Amino acid sequence: GGAAEYGVATLSPGGEVIDSGAPVLPTLPNNLTGASHSLSSPFAGRPNTLVASFVSTNTVPPGGTLALDVPPGFGLAPLARLNVHLSVGGAPLTWVDSRFEPFASRAAIDLPSGLPAGARVNLTVAGLANRGYSG
Repeated sequence: GGAAEYGVATLSPGGEVIDSGAPVLPTLPNNLTGASHSLSSPFAGRPNTLVASFVSTNTVPPGGTLALDVPPGFGLAPLARLNVHLSVGGAPLTWVDSRFEPFASRAAIDLPSGLPAGARVNLTVAGLANRGYSG
């Protein structure tokens, strides 16, 4: 996507706009830094756990989402329940358990508290399955 713009508005209890301001704080998409990952199994068709880590560049506002794209052919292990544990390291250290929703080959992990810029994010996703073929 392109740049995201955040605006400011005051709302009545019924949701009607009372005051609003011009869009502020344009945020351009940026790269995650310090990214690393590992998988628990290299074998085709086997259950897998993904452990990933990265540093955020931009702030994600409360209620934002962390999207994880899974390569074609990968998915849920048969009869497995996908478990996601997300920890955000910084000062102070915060642990957040998040919800997982599959959308084809994308997982959306809710960030109810948002994510500060420059935060080290550690993500463990258990219950994945490797694709059924090698290569």
